[in-house]
Amino acid sequence: MIQRYAPRVNKNLLIIAIIIIVIVVAVLVRYLIKNADKKDDTTKTAENEIQKNELTFEPYQYNAMSDKLFRAMSGTGTDENAIYSTLQTLQTSSDWFALVVAFGVRETGAWWSGFTGNLVEWLIDELDQKELTKVNDILTRINVRI
Repeated sequence: MIQRYAPRVNKNLLIIAIIIIVIVVAVLVRYLIKNADKKDDTTKTAENEIQKNELTFEPYQYNAMSDKLFRAMSGTGTDENAIYSTLQTLQTSSDWFALVVAFGVRETGAWWSGFTGNLVEWLIDELDQKELTKVNDILTRINVRI
């Protein structure tokens, strides 16, 4: 009697395994497609605007600043002071463009929801009009406006 049910159980396990494999492959394909090109038009344009002789930081410093901005804007709440202080360290428009490139396109949230964007899109999404005005006031001194 037990042997009669064994083939059915194995079939059910096989079907479940196939469904799990299909889901894992679908999630993996979505991830690969989404992360294939972490640059959008804004980042590509910024890359072309950089004047290497005007850069005042090392590449790792732009990466550190972009990570600091991402932490300030992702998750619950926004650390506006971290945003302001980071942007105040920029000395040239090329610094801004290098920061935009270092930030690239980032996403947060669960795989089924969240926000994805470049640095400008993140700032616009996270800050209210008054805060954006303050950001623009900071960036105006290096001839940048978002």
